[in-house]
Amino acid sequence: MILKTGKGGFTLIELILVFAIITTLIGITIPSFQGTVARERLKSSAGDLASTIDYAHWLSVLKGHRHRLICDLDKGSYRITKEKHPRESPGRFYKIQSHECREKYLPKGIHFESISTESSSFSNGFVSIDFSPDGTCTGHIIRIASNLGESLGIQTFSNTSSVMIKKPTI
Repeated sequence: MILKTGKGGFTLIELILVFAIITTLIGITIPSFQGTVARERLKSSAGDLASTIDYAHWLSVLKGHRHRLICDLDKGSYRITKEKHPRESPGRFYKIQSHECREKYLPKGIHFESISTESSSFSNGFVSIDFSPDGTCTGHIIRIASNLGESLGIQTFSNTSSVMIKKPTI
């Protein structure tokens, strides 16, 4: 016959040990989780920008006017504009007042890393990419990056205006 003399429960040392293990596991997983959130934010931003580029292309084709995507490198924003009067004053673009064409901002922690175009349209921190009614555009690669150093490239091909998101090669 075995006699039980002590009360049930945990000792203080056992509780401290469990608390230390849980704290260590949390400390290991939080940095990994932050990296995952930053990667997903970067992918989402690239998808949003690619969608806006594709929308500018289709607006040009459907409306029969040149449209332009303007990227503000300093503010981390971009928007679609439309050529005002192609015959009377070519090259003059204005803001389109619609929800889809409003100025959009890259989220916190994401920034423009570089933009290269076939025909450079750089001016005072702005880069513009033109889309023609015939379905062509200024070919370009826009690289956006997270504060953790990861980047993605959004490439548009000039002859088809098709958009592709890819991990840039160094």
